[in-house]
Amino acid sequence: MKKLIFFLVAVFVFLSGTITFVCADPTTPQFHPVIKEFSDLLNQDPIVRMYVAQMVDQLPKKNKNVKDINDFLSQLNQILTTAPKFSKGEVEVTPLSNLLVGMMNTPAGFHAFRNEKINSMIRKILKTWGEFLNSEKSLYVLNDSPDGWKSKEAQEFLKMDDYIYDPNDPYWGYKSWNDFFARKVKPSTRPIAQPDNDKIIVSPCDTTIFNIGHNVGKVDRFWIKS
Repeated sequence: MKKLIFFLVAVFVFLSGTITFVCADPTTPQFHPVIKEFSDLLNQDPIVRMYVAQMVDQLPKKNKNVKDINDFLSQLNQILTTAPKFSKGEVEVTPLSNLLVGMMNTPAGFHAFRNEKINSMIRKILKTWGEFLNSEKSLYVLNDSPDGWKSKEAQEFLKMDDYIYDPNDPYWGYKSWNDFFARKVKPSTRPIAQPDNDKIIVSPCDTTIFNIGHNVGKVDRFWIKS
């Protein structure tokens, strides 16, 4: 469970909205080295291959987003050069978590993501993807199209006037997707409510309220997913 939680925390979270599948490009000439390494592992380790094959087989037929192991690797390969697009909706996902979440929730997935070799590969893939999201190549999603982050709807959704950016720069002065995602807030737009009142709860980040609980004890018992 600890390894699974590590993976979930490590995923780069962004507001992507409604789920869309990343379709593998059949013209891709070759896998990225980190995906080639994962492919080699799958071919060399029968246990790892069994887990991944079973995860694919156990995916619900409705909206199944992975056909087989090769399709899984191809989608991973494309994600490494895919930056998140804007899509206003209730679901908050990343291309990688969108690809894996269904597989993780299969019986085989519970075993697979406790496997050190698989988790090690996921960490390497996340690191490689992070390098892309830290590069200028990831800025292509900062555009005026309907799914671009500079579209009118996206700017209203993000409340961009609350942030520090250069409206005259093609990419608002940001150097990468991650630079845009971690954009700085204007000091005047995020005042701390009653800083000396311990009864006031201040959100540590811009996010969406999931649930509000009342009469919460200092110590309590609650259930989590197995």
